[in-house]
Amino acid sequence: MDALAFCNVGGKDCDMEYLVFAQEKHARVPLATLLSNARSYFGWSVTVLDEQGVPEDGSPAPSSRVLLELENSQRGGAARFEVAARHVSPADQLAAREAEARSQAAGMANLAERCPTVWELTPAPPGPQAATYEMCAILASAALGPVMPRDGSSLFGVRGALERARRAAG
Repeated sequence: MDALAFCNVGGKDCDMEYLVFAQEKHARVPLATLLSNARSYFGWSVTVLDEQGVPEDGSPAPSSRVLLELENSQRGGAARFEVAARHVSPADQLAAREAEARSQAAGMANLAERCPTVWELTPAPPGPQAATYEMCAILASAALGPVMPRDGSSLFGVRGALERARRAAG
């Protein structure tokens, strides 16, 4: 299977850079948890700039999108990200198994299989790679699932995202 096949959902391509597997039942990002985790565990401030596709009555939606701003003046300023939530597909699960085998990320595909939804992370516009990895860590902490880059090269969790952020920051 093509490593990018999971990105071609519903016949249209996406620009996302990372796929975060989430144990959330509904296709939406739990913003209260995300904002709290960012501040408490990572020292970042996250601001919700826009949210779409979430019914006002709280009923489940097939997908949703949120535009977030990640900010930490001590670590390089602000970066914006779009996070699109949807239900997991068989192609997502297959890509996770293949990524686990490529990167020897033992057990991460099993964790991904327990996740009924995924969050597609897209820098908007592309910014510092270190900030993108920090956002991956924050999302993984709220999702309780692994992160897979667009190329399907690996699966990693919070610790792996933070290690990548440190390397990217120099």
